[in-house]
Amino acid sequence: MLGFKTDFEMTEAQQEHADAVKHEASRLGAVHFELCPDIISNERFWKIYFVLLHSRLSKQDADLLSTPQVLWEGFLWK
Repeated sequence: MLGFKTDFEMTEAQQEHADAVKHEASRLGAVHFELCPDIISNERFWKIYFVLLHSRLSKQDADLLSTPQVLWEGFLWK
């Protein structure tokens, strides 16, 4: 599916962001709860999230929250 590999490991900054998002953005947290792990893996969920988020971030936040894997997957979607 869309060239995704499931071997996505979040950085510490990404994990902190994901934890905060699940807590502060209750709708996204609910979607995460509904999908993971029965429909998609937790790793795939967050990889998709960070790929979609990347283009909306400031340069500073993108530098903090992006990894080569996120950038590569985003490139594949274009």
